[in-house]
Amino acid sequence: MQLNFSAGAFNLFLCMLWKCWNARNAAVFRNQDSNPMRIEQEAHDYLDFYQAAQDKRMTQPQSTTDLNNLAWKPPPVGTLKLNVDVAVSSHQNKTGGGVIVRDHTGKVIAATAFSRVGQMQPKAAEGWVLWEGLKWSRDNGLNIDHIEVDCKNLLTDLQSTDDNLSSYGTIINAIRRMLSSLPTVTLHHTRRQGNTAAHNLAQMSTGERRGPCSSGPENRSICFKRENQDI
Repeated sequence: MQLNFSAGAFNLFLCMLWKCWNARNAAVFRNQDSNPMRIEQEAHDYLDFYQAAQDKRMTQPQSTTDLNNLAWKPPPVGTLKLNVDVAVSSHQNKTGGGVIVRDHTGKVIAATAFSRVGQMQPKAAEGWVLWEGLKWSRDNGLNIDHIEVDCKNLLTDLQSTDDNLSSYGTIINAIRRMLSSLPTVTLHHTRRQGNTAAHNLAQMSTGERRGPCSSGPENRSICFKRENQDI
């Protein structure tokens, strides 16, 4: 018998097999029952996360010039730049966000990391982290001039005039309202290599990476840094 799968269907098939194996192990070793509908949804979610991660990847550059072009770029003198990113941990069953604010010298003015239980859909997670980052900046009196994210789809959706009635659309509309009150703020896309600090913070918040932040209430961790160093 010969089965003909499209590339997308075959990838989903592999994810289904893996999730079924995980469910089998949970039943045998932890006496946990799994709902077939949940297994299917988890397979779809995992494939979405994988594809979103692949969209962010790029070939490792060979020259020093290319590396410099991909690195984080400081904002103009006298301004602040906000970088945000998301990380999802299937092992910890968490979605985490990292937010970092730096000035034109590259000095870290403030940074925060936070997480929530569950694995959010990729675009919704990116939107959630940006929304939380904007609120956090406002609440801490940080006058942001530039914002960078490494998810092109999020920027496209924010610039679109289409109505979206999903939960993701609710996040997009909330971000739009926040940005409308900040008319001088500019929103940009950056490569993953230019967003490393925010991503590392996001990984710390899920427990996938250790760092200088200490856990706080409501599963949030916050750190403020006053010197320019890698996070």
